Amino acid sequence: MPIEQMLEIEDLKAGDVLVKAVRADQETILFGDWLQGNWDLYADGYKSAADRLVDQIEGTPLEDRLICPVFFMYRHFIELRLKTLIFGLDNLSSTQISGNELAKHPLTPLWSYVRTHLGSIGGEGNNKELFDLLEARSWSWIS
Repeated sequence: MPIEQMLEIEDLKAGDVLVKAVRADQETILFGDWLQGNWDLYADGYKSAADRLVDQIEGTPLEDRLICPVFFMYRHFIELRLKTLIFGLDNLSSTQISGNELAKHPLTPLWSYVRTHLGSIGGEGNNKELFDLLEARSWSWIS
């Protein structure tokens, strides 16, 4: 079976590189240009992997070691979803998160940015109580 069918990607062509270095002083680009910057696909991949791992766990003590990878994947899913929301907010409003802030990984500042800027597109509305409850539950264990 061709790799295009396995990955369900329609636009792969001969010569595409799955992992390539842009320049020696830069990071590599994973999966070629067709995935670069597609935060939804990144996020969905982490959540799908975590879901599959959780579905396979049968409750044996040896599987306890999987808790950290599962938490990491769900946490990273949340981070990437927040970044997706930030891109959407910045596209719809006059806000613009700095590249420096976007490159960081703590969840609390990302969530604060989303919540603060929802008003610029008429957001939050009736969700204030829900958002307050979310913030009352400390993110510190996953930030």
